[in-house]
Amino acid sequence: MKKFTFKKTAQSFSIVFTLLVLAYLSLKFAFNPAPPVCSDYIVIKLTSAGIPPTWETDNQPYLAAQQPSDQNYKNIDANILKCKDATLAFYAGWLKTNQSYIDEKRTTPYIECAHSITSPEDTSDADNAAVFAKLDLSELKRRMKAAGGDFDKDLYDHYVVFEEDGSDVKITFNPNPHTINDNSYSIPLLRAIATNHQLGPDTDFEFRVIYDKCHNKKVIFNIVEHNLGAIIRRFFNFSQDPSFCPRTKTSRL
Repeated sequence: MKKFTFKKTAQSFSIVFTLLVLAYLSLKFAFNPAPPVCSDYIVIKLTSAGIPPTWETDNQPYLAAQQPSDQNYKNIDANILKCKDATLAFYAGWLKTNQSYIDEKRTTPYIECAHSITSPEDTSDADNAAVFAKLDLSELKRRMKAAGGDFDKDLYDHYVVFEEDGSDVKITFNPNPHTINDNSYSIPLLRAIATNHQLGPDTDFEFRVIYDKCHNKKVIFNIVEHNLGAIIRRFFNFSQDPSFCPRTKTSRL
């Protein structure tokens, strides 16, 4: 009889414990919900060396609606920063000022997502644009190094610019990103793509030309992945929102 009572009590305790854990998790996620899968978030580490004691107060207007449960981190909503001015100069300046406080590992998923071209229509238009140049990751890193940048270390002091140069891609760096006739990308974006997809040195980057809403020529790129014999192309754009036109529409030049 005692053995039966003990067993029954243990089962009851197990059920109660499980219910308490579920209740805790429900409350935790109710008050600290996970950000949307494709949020344009920047994660700041509040314990970063040199971060001002007034940082959180100074940046209160840019804090995202959803915050991490770990109080040592804060989510910044990049879309709020981008809306400060049409040229994105404020956003670029904010990134440069705060670059050493950004937790790149936690921000990496959002960086890629914010630049991914995923809609079927846009992906189709991008895929129909001709590839004018192709570089594997090791060659891309080498050329960036030769042009004065560093794929593995650079933050937001400058941005890499890809330009069509015949059947090749010209690589330069611009300290003032996102100007209307520019094709600039942040180096953390390139690093995020390489990290998220575990790209090897021989992974190809293909460069293509599309046209923006003002009919300016723009350069986008895609990575080429191989999975069980299938070829997968993932497309990425610059920070402006392009209106795609295949290269064949030369009247838009």
